[in-house]
Amino acid sequence: MSRHSYRLKFQHSGTDAAQRDELSLLRLLEDLNLAEWDDFLSDLILDDPSSYDVLGLPKGERILPYSVTYLNRLGRTPRRLISKAIERIIGNGISSQSDPRIEGALFIASTILEEPLLSYLVNLIQQDRVSDALKTAIASVLSSHPESPPPTFWANIDLTRYPFLAPMCIAAVGPTSPDVALRMLGRLKLTAESLYALEYPLRVTLRALFKRRTRAKDFSQLWARSAPETKGLLRTVSGLSEFDLFRHEISRVIEMPEQEVLYLKGIYDSKRLDEELNVLAEGAPR
Repeated sequence: MSRHSYRLKFQHSGTDAAQRDELSLLRLLEDLNLAEWDDFLSDLILDDPSSYDVLGLPKGERILPYSVTYLNRLGRTPRRLISKAIERIIGNGISSQSDPRIEGALFIASTILEEPLLSYLVNLIQQDRVSDALKTAIASVLSSHPESPPPTFWANIDLTRYPFLAPMCIAAVGPTSPDVALRMLGRLKLTAESLYALEYPLRVTLRALFKRRTRAKDFSQLWARSAPETKGLLRTVSGLSEFDLFRHEISRVIEMPEQEVLYLKGIYDSKRLDEELNVLAEGAPR
């Protein structure tokens, strides 16, 4: 298949980009095969003028973000082909050390993530040969699709080894499992730099926690078990105006005397021990 192979289908359609309506464009895109998607996406990523002729780029628009609005409207079959093409482009980009190709491919993946691309990225981020910068970019893509990776994926990332992945891990898990996200937070050694990066992930986590009917107990348990650095971050984020509705409950917890905090910590830790012993007992042979 020759370079720019996709152009033939558009040229044979009988209309140019300026005359083509949105439905006609989507139908033509739906008809592309894998090799044509490979060529088309490569041209989009590299800002090749050949792709302008297909989309009829409006003045002032950038081709890659503009194209994604159309790609995201396609059905399941072309989206899977796009994912396969993106996997190939990333692989070629790593082999040729072409950062622009990788960055552009991941930009598309942040909107369209189907198999086999999902499994490829989950596997790629765990490989030692992958740079920290690429791991961060992949984690950012995966965290924009938090429901897609396996449930254990985020929890199994070694944040002591890869602390720079913590913001993405917590942002992905926080909205659905705030307890797990906050346990991740507790494993971190916080620095001034990480405090800034973790503010937004903690905000989305606390939003989920404060929607619970048990929010007062859950927040007090979190506070009691937190290290001083984590308490400082919790104090800052929970003090934001979006949590004003829960200000009374928050204040009661963060203003507790240290002796009372230690007492609560002892209670919560003993309950957790009891729960773990019960689980062990239930699993023991009878």
